[in-house]
Amino acid sequence: ALPISRSPVVGSWSPRQMISPYAFEAGLWQCYVDDKWVSYHWVTNSILENALASGQAKVAWNERGHSYEMDLSDVDNLQQVNQKTHVARDVVRLRNRWESVARALCTLAAMEQVWPLYDPSTIPKPTRAASCPEHYMVDLAWTASPWYPTLVRLWRDGRTVQVMRLDGTVGPFGVKRVTPDDPTGEWSEIHRLWHSRVSPKKSELVGALRVVNRGQLSSFRTLLGVYGERLSSKKEFIDGQSRVQHLLVKTLWHGSSPDVLWSICADGFDRAHATVCVYGRGCYFATTPHYADKYAKEVSVPGLDDKDGFVTKAMCLAMVLCGEMVQGQNQEYPAPVKPHSKMQRAYENTCDNPADPSIIVTYKDFQAVPMYVVIYRVPE
Repeated sequence: ALPISRSPVVGSWSPRQMISPYAFEAGLWQCYVDDKWVSYHWVTNSILENALASGQAKVAWNERGHSYEMDLSDVDNLQQVNQKTHVARDVVRLRNRWESVARALCTLAAMEQVWPLYDPSTIPKPTRAASCPEHYMVDLAWTASPWYPTLVRLWRDGRTVQVMRLDGTVGPFGVKRVTPDDPTGEWSEIHRLWHSRVSPKKSELVGALRVVNRGQLSSFRTLLGVYGERLSSKKEFIDGQSRVQHLLVKTLWHGSSPDVLWSICADGFDRAHATVCVYGRGCYFATTPHYADKYAKEVSVPGLDDKDGFVTKAMCLAMVLCGEMVQGQNQEYPAPVKPHSKMQRAYENTCDNPADPSIIVTYKDFQAVPMYVVIYRVPE
């Protein structure tokens, strides 16, 4: 159990109350102890940050058997006061003073595991206090299979943290932040994928959230088994030849709005969100982040300042199950039937160019699952 518990905060907050200007900035709180500044435990940091963000005048909390209180009315002159000994210590809240934009992005997720991506025009009001994050576990034994992309095989730790939104909504999935100093190799592989094909012009990778959804991963693995059995069976095809060589699990890019990205992580890719269906009515994926950037939307990320001529955007890096492909037709659904299939099976995917596809379309639920939400910056 954590050595920190929450006591009711002093003050109250209602939806009609004005949101504090600090609500959407990631703050790092430190206390002056033994002639040096010491960062608070992330749970305490979360309590202090949410109290300030929701406009409370005071905040109280318990830590390691002691009760503390802090007056928040003057952010430039903060002190924590021990309620028993009345000892006061200076406190400072650091803002936008990280070594890199990647660390700035990830601070809020590390402290509170709060979903960091919002439409700038519809940012929800924050809850009064963050809940203690719960571990979200997933068995990763299956990732050793050569069927899966290199990125997935780098998932060494199945422990993530269940995520929540600022409005208190808890997501049915876990996240794990990935930054440039990540020792597992995940960041290096994401960086390689970003730059190995055409990336958005003058783009700067900021950070990434690994997304783990047990239900989606289980359904994806089941569908991989179904497709594998179907494409490897010679009895399925008129010419008696296996098509298993067409079965691939690819890493592809998908751009969308912040709300849709949350929906994808929670419930999966939904064909209903497709608007431009030139190659069929399904879920669209691009082989390059440059193309997906056309559909990615601007996001508001606590701790990142977009006043320097850049805007922050996000897109999804997905694991996509691909089989036999054919060029798709406008608004076509489902995918056309394979002329060489004895069972009148439909193609697993449609695309823009079967010889060298840059756009790939899926038609089945959980034929694609999110692996990462990648955050980046581009010139305005």
